[in-house]
Amino acid sequence: MPDVYVDFIQGGNNLEGLYVTTALNEKNRKSNWNVLFAIVYAIMTPAKNGAGDEQNIITPYGQCHCRFSKLRDKIFRRQINHCQFDGIRNFTSIDGLTQHNYQQSVVYIQNAKSNADIVDIEGEEKMILKSSIIPDWNLIVETKIKMKMTNRTIFSAESYCSTKLLAGECAEDVFKAKQLGKNWNEISQRLNIGLKKERSKANINFSFQIYLYLKAVLQESNNEFPDKKADVLAAIVNSILFATDQDLLNAIKEFRNTPIMPVFVDAIGLTGTKKSNTIGKNAFTTEAPEFLERFLQALAQTTKIDIAIINDLKVIIRLPFFSLLKFVPDVYFYSRQ
Repeated sequence: MPDVYVDFIQGGNNLEGLYVTTALNEKNRKSNWNVLFAIVYAIMTPAKNGAGDEQNIITPYGQCHCRFSKLRDKIFRRQINHCQFDGIRNFTSIDGLTQHNYQQSVVYIQNAKSNADIVDIEGEEKMILKSSIIPDWNLIVETKIKMKMTNRTIFSAESYCSTKLLAGECAEDVFKAKQLGKNWNEISQRLNIGLKKERSKANINFSFQIYLYLKAVLQESNNEFPDKKADVLAAIVNSILFATDQDLLNAIKEFRNTPIMPVFVDAIGLTGTKKSNTIGKNAFTTEAPEFLERFLQALAQTTKIDIAIINDLKVIIRLPFFSLLKFVPDVYFYSRQ
């Protein structure tokens, strides 16, 4: 877990920049989302200093509305809701197909005796996903966080940085940290929490020997926590983005009769490119029709879908055997955000 440094404006805890240290030499490696980033997200507000108690802000999910209020003396609350999801990752771009709702409430309690130190922070988050075409399908994720100052002993020490340096400059010059970003839109693109947007060096000479590695990882992680499987699914989706048609066809044949196949089908659908859609449509209407339903359900959650794919879906739905299929809610592992 890397060291994390935060540049913020004292008083309002307004985020100005996030920095991390890493021992990795690979330029394209990303930091994994971890408890330190979660704490920063809970404590620091994305709101701009001096822009008012109510404003639109940038979060990892997109643009949301933020309201800062004073419940009573020494107790303050930050509420985030009414988000416009930007569709970068795991939310369908077909309007109304997936209904999503994100809410966050954080309460700050200051020291009531002498100064304005924040001694307690209590936060709650809720993410709700619902399908407008499958009534029984829904996903609700709730998290709670509580932080308490347990020791207020003051130590005097020499400053690590010159007073002439800004906080961000101190993190970079003295602690050799790298800036992840100034807001959560920039930060999230440099964290390992979703899809790549460009081909990395490791993918230039792409060989589908990668799916053999992923096969081993999946088999070894059957008993791991869900976040482990989410990381695996994200890795498969990233690999599919740079796979050839023959790579995908070979993988479908390789995985068809293995426990890996359902997750691989999910990944093909979630990728949402024209190539993966064409391969999936052809393979799952001819060679492996038992996975067509799962492929379509995964495709409904992609962020990449366009009008050409929608037209293809209309053709698939008109196929005679499709009327025999019955949508059944299933469990999917999504890359977290």
